[in-house]
Amino acid sequence: MNTKKLTYDKNTVIELKQILGEYSFRLPDIPEIEIKIKLYQYFDREDICFQTNYFIQTPTQIAPYTTSHNFAVTEEIALETAIKTITSFYNSAITEGYKPNPDWLIKNTGY
Repeated sequence: MNTKKLTYDKNTVIELKQILGEYSFRLPDIPEIEIKIKLYQYFDREDICFQTNYFIQTPTQIAPYTTSHNFAVTEEIALETAIKTITSFYNSAITEGYKPNPDWLIKNTGY
């Protein structure tokens, strides 16, 4: 579908977006939790946005990490960035000697 050809009332319909795909992965020491990533594109933007179904909060973090930079130029970069929002803190905590725990993953109720 060519979304550029759509005609709709842009004053009434806001934040129209298309889901481009959903991906999932697991962490090796917390395999019971499936982490999902949605990639989507707003009709009035060119970049690709992402959302994860979990945030991460390891013992080294004050609060769950929620990125304010949830967009990228391509789907590939958006997916890689989404994965890194979880794995970078996960790997850092392990490097600091912490044992992975399912409690590190905080459900994103807005997913």
